[in-house]
Order: sequence, then structure tokens, then C-alpha cells
Amino acid sequence: MIKKYKFLIIGSEGATGRSVFNTLNKSFPNRIFRTDRSPPLNSYKKSLFFQLDLNDLQACKQIQDKYHFDTVVYLSGVWKGQTTDISNFMENFLPFNNFINTIAKATKHIIYFSSSLVRSDGDVSEALVTTMPKSSYAMAKVSSESLLIKFCRDNLIKYTIFRPFHIVSPYEKYNPGRSHVTTDFIFKIEKYGKSVELNRSGFSNIWIPFTWSYDIANAVKNSIGNAKAYNKIINIGSPYMQSLEQLEKIITHCIYFQEGDGKLNEFNLTPKKVNYFDRGNRILGEYATTSLYEMVDNFISFNNIKEHSKFDS
Repeated sequence: MIKKYKFLIIGSEGATGRSVFNTLNKSFPNRIFRTDRSPPLNSYKKSLFFQLDLNDLQACKQIQDKYHFDTVVYLSGVWKGQTTDISNFMENFLPFNNFINTIAKATKHIIYFSSSLVRSDGDVSEALVTTMPKSSYAMAKVSSESLLIKFCRDNLIKYTIFRPFHIVSPYEKYNPGRSHVTTDFIFKIEKYGKSVELNRSGFSNIWIPFTWSYDIANAVKNSIGNAKAYNKIINIGSPYMQSLEQLEKIITHCIYFQEGDGKLNEFNLTPKKVNYFDRGNRILGEYATTSLYEMVDNFISFNNIKEHSKFDS
């Protein structure tokens, strides 16, 4: 029975991991084990939390020997921008390799978070990539995908590989060069005001499928016990794209809206439909339902971002 499942979330304290944990914990309370290099961000069942660096092979073996998991969600990763530094490859691939050689052996289903960046040529097909992409981070994800598939086939373990697109999370912290464009825009507009320069040239031509982290968490939930999701590579993200120009308008409106200002629906905010998440929707259901406006509004509310008094006039 699925209600008796035992889960492990690796990378549970990250921006996406927290959303996945909160979502799964509602359906499977007291069955969600967590692990991260950082200490737990809340006091929930700390006996179910392992503070673990996956580079510590011995610690990984101890978990393997003591626990058997029905599903492991692997969210761990270190993004340092579009670097080709081999050290960034190693700090993503080596921990995953340790996981495969220890904890993975004691599970039945592995949900691995790869990246949309594995497709450096603009191809978003859901097939195993045979050529290495440009960034070290994406190279590590491609190598990990290949390692996972071979391991699971050899050991009769089920896998689901997610390639997520542009996750917006209320838990992400502003980190120039590493945080998502939504986070960057929100904090820059909040700090510098409505007229901040954000390199507007070309914004109307840059379109992104912004995806809420809790929608991603629902995709994870919908893959559990779902035979259609087994042994698949699946693009996950919003079926609609919006431009950076539209993103800026939405953020500015959410932070600085006052009575008498133009209503948001007076702006041209029409999204574009995309089809490269259709297969995921057929397998996982319509999980991505949060609008970009809702994402921004929720982010601002969660982080208590308010208009600075110096811009009041």
C-alpha cells in the first residue's frame, strides 16, 4: 500500500526541496526522511533528518545499511552559473556517484532532478542526451542521467528523471549570478524602485516557462506509485511562457500598486503556449496551474517584501 511508503528527500532544505517536503508530508506524515548538508530549517521530526554530505562515503553506507526506502527524491545540486570549470562538474557528479553506490541500492524508485540545461542546442526532446552540453553543471547532470539509467536497469530499480524548467520558489535567496531571474528581479526592483535599469533591451523577446516550486512538488507527488512515470525522462514546467518584460510589469505592480494605478489586466500580459510539457501532463496530470502573477505575489508575501518609504510620493 502506498500509505506505508517510506521516502527520502536528498536536498530537502533547498529552494525546491522545501516545497517537495511540505507537499509530500501532507499526504505521508511521519514517513518523509530528509537529508541535506545544511541543518534542518524546521523542528519537524528531527529524528527523520540526516545532516549529510554525500561526499562522505562512509556516512552514505551507514544510511544504506540501516534504511530501505520505497522512493528517493534526489534534488541535490550546486549551480554556479554557466561555468565550464571542471570543479563544478565534480561537486555535482561525485556526490551522485556515491549515492548510486550506497543509498540507491536500498530503494525501489529513484526520482532524479536533472536540468533543462542538458539540451544546449535548444532541443527539448525527452531522450537521453548523447553529446555533452556546454556548462559544467549540465555536463554533470547528463553524466548522472546515464549513470542512473544503467544502474537501475542492472539492478531492476525504477527511475524517473525530471528535467525542470525555470523553477520559482519562495524559499530562494537572492544570490547574484546564481539565483533565478524572478528572484533577481524582485529584489532589484524592491531595492532600487520602479525605474531600476534591468537591461530592458530585448526583454520583450526573452520568453520563459516560469514554474512554481509547489507545482513541481505536485509533479513529484503524482509520480509516486504511478507506473506511467517509471523509467521515463520527463520535461516538467509550465505549459505557458511569459516574457521578461511581462515579468517586470508584474513584479512592479505587486510591490508598488496603489489605488488609482492602472490595473494589471490593462497591460499586455498574454502568455505563449508551449507543447514540450504535454507528455508530462499526460503522465502526471495537470500539475502546473499557478500563474506568474500568483508566483510573484506569493514570493513577495512570503518574504515580507514591501515598498520602501523613500519611494512613497
